[in-house]
Amino acid sequence: MAWRWAVVCLAILAGCGGGEEEPAAGPDALGYVPRDALVVAIVPTDLESQQVRRLERLLRPALGGATLREAIEENFGERVDLDALLGGDLVVAASGDPDEPQGFAVLETDDGERAHAELRRLGIAQQQQPLLVDGDMLLFGLGATRADLEAAIERRKAGEGLQELPGGLDEEALVRAFGDPRPFVRVLLPGAEELPWIAALRSFELSLTLEADAISGHARVVTDPAGLDDGDLPLAPGAEAPATGTVDGAIAGANRDQSHTTVFLSTLARRALPDSRFVREVERLEAELGITFEQEVLAQFDGPSASVATPDGAFAAVSDVADPERMRALLPELAPRLPPVLRGLERLGSRGLLALLLIAPDAPLTPAALSALAQGVEVSELPGAGDELLFTIDGLDAPSGDGGGLPGPGTVVFGMIGDRFVVATDRARARAVAMMEVAPLEGAAGAAVARTDLRTWAPAARQDALGLPPGAEAGAATGELEASTDGLEGRLRIEIPGGLD
Repeated sequence: MAWRWAVVCLAILAGCGGGEEEPAAGPDALGYVPRDALVVAIVPTDLESQQVRRLERLLRPALGGATLREAIEENFGERVDLDALLGGDLVVAASGDPDEPQGFAVLETDDGERAHAELRRLGIAQQQQPLLVDGDMLLFGLGATRADLEAAIERRKAGEGLQELPGGLDEEALVRAFGDPRPFVRVLLPGAEELPWIAALRSFELSLTLEADAISGHARVVTDPAGLDDGDLPLAPGAEAPATGTVDGAIAGANRDQSHTTVFLSTLARRALPDSRFVREVERLEAELGITFEQEVLAQFDGPSASVATPDGAFAAVSDVADPERMRALLPELAPRLPPVLRGLERLGSRGLLALLLIAPDAPLTPAALSALAQGVEVSELPGAGDELLFTIDGLDAPSGDGGGLPGPGTVVFGMIGDRFVVATDRARARAVAMMEVAPLEGAAGAAVARTDLRTWAPAARQDALGLPPGAEAGAATGELEASTDGLEGRLRIEIPGGLD
């Protein structure tokens, strides 16, 4: 399951790639990997390499000042011949059925037999997963059988395995990964391939690099531009970035044209999940009101929007709409009909479709924020105040029947303040976001951007959100999403004030 959702997240969180790049030579261990592998990841194991030394510096607070070598030996409780085991690249791959992928790993060593002997001494070679030696290579089964590993060895000898890396990967990265999203899409979203952008999917790439003063992440989904136009994309095309807010202790985001994404997601839901409760309820709402949900509601949000989210789950978003008076007239008719639509979203949350909730496409309504939708969801109008037309949704915090997920925020407020649409976890935040000042994010590119300064976060929140060890330093963080018919590209950069060298 983790393999599948990793690919889906890449497809959702990326922006545009600028076309194909020349492939690059990869490690010899790639030759064991089938050319139709679902996912391939590569990490260096040389403790003296620049990336691993920077990782050591980043993890030092969690290691209590010890080196990685010392930490590994402490874990085993004895001295370990790490020079026999480490130094080359580790390649991990998964292939076969996306529901039950067969995984294996290949470790490059200086001497395969010496490395195998050390693993036997440590008791690792006697574990249930198969382990084979092929010259200087160690092959580990991670769900793969001994026969699968033997087939991988024959594949490399015959030259039938992977030979090259995608050209867009950073050769100096700590983690490089790539693969084919199409098998996952066919399993998770049957019928979605009718959409031009889904049909154009070809591959994905991901890298994580430790720079001298920052953590840098890059994700790209590559598409075949033939037959695609800008309207087919899941994100508005172009490099022009929207303005964002700046709020201490929170993530501030912005979208140049949020309706572009939510119309795409709504169409995707109708094609891939036509029998879902959500789609049925939206169609019933359309019939009752005589509207088309995408054209009458979602397409209204074709202007800039800005949002703010805090680590504790509170959020607020404000959006310009194309026709404020029409939206004011529509909301009183739409609001009473929302409960069954919301309940229909319960099982779609894990597929990333909660962004459709409340008509506010860019609001950070993620499964972590609204994971449990109660049967008792209620929508009611709040008493008016000046130019406010606001509604509240209650009943979003009941646990799900199977005990999964996290509680929701309980109440969500949405509606119009002046000519702008707002959605927030309370009325005060809705009012504040309606007046929030925004400014360009220097050097940013793409239709969607986000920024925060992690130094303003509580240490526990910073650790929970990023997985950074206690005491690790982290400063300003920026994210960008950019799109074109060549693909989607996402970029993330987190500054490390103390540096990693």
